[in-house]
Amino acid sequence: MNKTFRIIIFLVFIALIILFLTPFFSKAEFEESQENPKKIEIKGSQIFGYDKKEKIWEVNVDYVWTGRSKFLFRAENLTLGRLFGSKGQVVVDDLKAKHVKVNSRSKTLFAFNNISAAFIRGDTNKNIVVEANELKYYNISKRTYIKHNVILKQAEYSIFPSDQLELDNSRNIAYINSPFVITSTDLEVTANRMVINIDNDEAELYKNIQIKRTAKTGLTEDYDLRERILR
Repeated sequence: MNKTFRIIIFLVFIALIILFLTPFFSKAEFEESQENPKKIEIKGSQIFGYDKKEKIWEVNVDYVWTGRSKFLFRAENLTLGRLFGSKGQVVVDDLKAKHVKVNSRSKTLFAFNNISAAFIRGDTNKNIVVEANELKYYNISKRTYIKHNVILKQAEYSIFPSDQLELDNSRNIAYINSPFVITSTDLEVTANRMVINIDNDEAELYKNIQIKRTAKTGLTEDYDLRERILR
């Protein structure tokens, strides 16, 4: 009986200790969750990504910080970024974004919000301007994925993919694998797939291609009959 009584007293004592310390544990857990996760902060910096001594990206940012992971960098206000191809050439230039995440171990780069950039066309000045809300580069596949409100712009036309655009950085070829619309001053083209060879300034359209030309008034007899019918 005495032994049983002592066991009961011991259990009650343990229960009281746990009950007494619980508020302190809860407070410590809350304070840790509210603790600033930033370990290192740098203002005004350049970040370079390399794969086997080859540069794969570079970004200029106003503000960068790291947390617990030594591989993950977060940055604000990307003012200038570049992505490189397999031969060290720039394939994406003048990259701008509000937020950036870089993982140096997996060699990935994510940019978010107010994305703008330029696809470089070899030695020409006819670069393609791209705007979107998200850009993701994966070094393992050498691919860049751009999505959410994507627009491709040149002086003569604009392209509006319904989904994402995929860029093969090694070959500098872009793919649109979803329905899209091309608009120009007097022309509208729709199709379901497109392959753009950026260096050669060539594009191939596939599946359900439709071409609409805006009617114009005031055509004279100087126009060829076939031209008037087409319009």
